[in-house]
Amino acid sequence: MPRIKLSICYFLAAAIGLTASHASAVEDLNDVLKETKWSGLIGTWVDEASQGRGLTIHAAWKIKNHVIEFTQKEPQKETVSLICLQTKTGKIVQMGAGSDGSSFLAEWTTKSTGEAVVGVGFMAPDGSEGLLNIRQKLVGNDKMVITIELPQPITINMVRAASKK
Repeated sequence: MPRIKLSICYFLAAAIGLTASHASAVEDLNDVLKETKWSGLIGTWVDEASQGRGLTIHAAWKIKNHVIEFTQKEPQKETVSLICLQTKTGKIVQMGAGSDGSSFLAEWTTKSTGEAVVGVGFMAPDGSEGLLNIRQKLVGNDKMVITIELPQPITINMVRAASKK
């Protein structure tokens, strides 16, 4: 009987060791963003047409390399969300809420071409629910094209905001 207990202890120790070594090799959000050419997301973006009067997006590290705080300001609404990496699945997820009482959960699918599709499940302030896809593409360092995939797609050209000196 002691041999069996000793064998179980060795097995558990080995399993814990494998888990620990695997956990240290797991990528963080920053690594995934770099690999998929999305590290340029960090910063402030404004819609090109109105220079931010219609839409301003700000993305900043809330917890370095792990969590991005994402704020979006429009004339009638402000949205705050967090973006993180689920290390077990490797999925980039986002969760947020708007000043109008809306909320959403989203999953990012990034491509090494600088494109991303964000699948969004949302609940409107009145309780109605829906799904939509938002396609995004980084063009160089200072432009992002956002297309909301609706029957009549909406495309918004965003540019990096000039830094204040």
